[in-house]
Amino acid sequence: MLPTPTRLRVGVKMITKCTTVFFSVTVDALNRRIEQMMDVHVHSERGIHFLNVTGRVDYQTVDSLQNAFEKSLQSGRTRIVLNLADALLIDSSGISTMIRALMRARSYGGDVKLAGMRDNLLSLFHTSSLQVTFEIYPSNEAAASAFPA
Repeated sequence: MLPTPTRLRVGVKMITKCTTVFFSVTVDALNRRIEQMMDVHVHSERGIHFLNVTGRVDYQTVDSLQNAFEKSLQSGRTRIVLNLADALLIDSSGISTMIRALMRARSYGGDVKLAGMRDNLLSLFHTSSLQVTFEIYPSNEAAASAFPA
């Protein structure tokens, strides 16, 4: 792709600027980085669906988590453990997605349990009283054993 000349007016002077391939490559790299800011690894054991989150759960990445919940619930997996041990941050859009998934899972007779939260996230959940809404466990194993047999 050849550089495209564009004109910018600065005061009374005209400056010719070229949009370079470098800019395009930088934007593509930034978009890939945003997509990789969160990853959801999914696996199932003993009838329990585990979603292990890595990275930031925010308005830019929350669609990946929402899709993972949707796929789980649509396939009939309503007993879900959301492991947040490697989650760096959760914003209001992430919390909202988690609450919606919890409500849907419970409407199907299942539940969403949280596991392995870092201290900063645990503090957020206690400050906002979300520990009343969600059952929080120190590990995947503890959360899984809390489901009825």
